[in-house]
Amino acid sequence: SGRNILLNGEPIILKGIAGYLDSECGNFPQTPAAVERMLDTIEDLNCNFVRAGHVPPSKALLDACDRRGLLVWAEVPAYWQPKVHYGAQRLRALAMLESMIRSGRNSASVILWSIGNECFYHDPENSQSNISYFMEAADRCRELDPSRLVTYTGGFEGAGNPHLEKICPKSLVDRLDVIGINSYSGQEDGADPGVEPEFDKHWDKLRAAAEYGKPVIIAEIGIDAVLGEEGFDYGEARQAEYYRKTMDLFHQAVAEGVLQGLIPFTLSDFKTPIKMGHFQAGYNRKGIQTADGKSKMAYQVVKEGYGRKM
Repeated sequence: SGRNILLNGEPIILKGIAGYLDSECGNFPQTPAAVERMLDTIEDLNCNFVRAGHVPPSKALLDACDRRGLLVWAEVPAYWQPKVHYGAQRLRALAMLESMIRSGRNSASVILWSIGNECFYHDPENSQSNISYFMEAADRCRELDPSRLVTYTGGFEGAGNPHLEKICPKSLVDRLDVIGINSYSGQEDGADPGVEPEFDKHWDKLRAAAEYGKPVIIAEIGIDAVLGEEGFDYGEARQAEYYRKTMDLFHQAVAEGVLQGLIPFTLSDFKTPIKMGHFQAGYNRKGIQTADGKSKMAYQVVKEGYGRKM
């Protein structure tokens, strides 16, 4: 209803966390026992919402969230795929979307179907666009399940980008119920004393997105850290301070009515072959806990931020 997300007719603010499907590392694992352990952690964080990205959630996860009353963002893996509108990729993405909806639409915990992550582009001046997939996917969601909200999340740059129509055009927004934003502004703040801090650029994106008059969720936000690292690069204290600012932003933006949900990325570190730097060592280190579940300083910051009265 307008900018509000309603649950049983009442506005709700979504206090979320994102995970990555990696059963070894503890992010949205498949076995029921591992799912229950993970959801214990998520509830300890004072969350009411989980983003199961970037692949469809397992039955074990949905069943457990149904029992606990945790809300779920379910997503098809149209992720970093700029050619998702091409024949084979499009058909596969739509087939996975249909399978996800048919298997999950009877789960009370699911509130959002996401049609993709960070792969939308639209440049009509150069006849380059994959918008056809997203328009078709949004329509297909409503055909299969008219009771749920539809979203997409990516690099919405808002007022800070002169090419807004290339990143989140109104033609796509009109088909969405909820606008997702992946926003990592301020990650480099403090690295160079001569450069102005950029954390406040989150506000440019939020206020521009809110102008569409629909609910807005920050679907990804965060910064890397290594447990026990005391230096600036990948330091625990730096990550914790980033999340202190994030939680203040969350509460202020909710009070202003321009934000309806927050999803830090991510719950736990996870293995990835594209992160091979000295500190990364084959892991994405944006977790607020390690891959084996040891809390970083930011864990308590997020827990306390979500525990504060809205």
